[in-house]
Amino acid sequence: ALFIRNGIGVRAALTQPRRLLPGLALALAAALMRPLLAPPDHALFPALVVYTVVLTLMALSTFTLASTRWLVMAGGVLFVVSDGFVAANMFHPQSDPALQFASNLVGWMVYWAAQAGLCVGALGMKLDGAP
Repeated sequence: ALFIRNGIGVRAALTQPRRLLPGLALALAAALMRPLLAPPDHALFPALVVYTVVLTLMALSTFTLASTRWLVMAGGVLFVVSDGFVAANMFHPQSDPALQFASNLVGWMVYWAAQAGLCVGALGMKLDGAP
């Protein structure tokens, strides 16, 4: 909600190819990754689908922000990527402990970069959307 309230609006964002194309790529990537990360017969599958949709919508909402808020946009995309690492490590662990460690480490580094981008990039945003 913070990003939408401080942004240019969903309709305006949809008319700008530099926002629309990355947004479509992100949505497509999330949709294609979703079934690859957790088996559909897993008990967590329905919850993961809902979580993936919510996370992807949050990341897509960053594309409504002014171009000067590029750090927030990068953070939103990296957050989706980091959760891909979490799911891959959880549902498809590496048999080699060194590879598992490296995968976990990369996942955490991407997560921290995502959170930093979201937080630092959002500094100064108004909670009510006023300039």
